[in-house]
Amino acid sequence: MPVLFRASFLDPATVAAARPDRRARRLPLLPAPAARPAVERTHELLEGGYRRLRDLP
Repeated sequence: MPVLFRASFLDPATVAAARPDRRARRLPLLPAPAARPAVERTHELLEGGYRRLRDLP
């Protein structure tokens, strides 16, 4: 369940602080089994919001 954002999602100050273009040194984090339902629900909410973008003026 990867979550990807467009390059323009972050403002320039955040890009400078977070340096998202650098290579990851660790593998992606996976939620603990007990946290997985909450993470999946959050993902569903993000995905639903993205789908509703076309309804915005």
